[in-house]
Amino acid sequence: MDKTHLAIAQGSPAVQPGIKVRFITAADVVLQLEKVQIQGRMDAYIKKRSLLNPSVLIIDEIGYLPLQRY
Repeated sequence: MDKTHLAIAQGSPAVQPGIKVRFITAADVVLQLEKVQIQGRMDAYIKKRSLLNPSVLIIDEIGYLPLQRY
């Protein structure tokens, strides 16, 4: 069993009773944040669709791919 399967297994029980769960890869988090930053919409993104909005946030593949440092 790999780490992704473990992450899904941890989030699955929370979904059953209707708890809001979000599963996203670290690369997708970075891509989304870079995109809204370039568009100058970071404040709106954070208010409308924050990564902190779900009760359970699962970020997969942290450390799997190197992230560019600015």
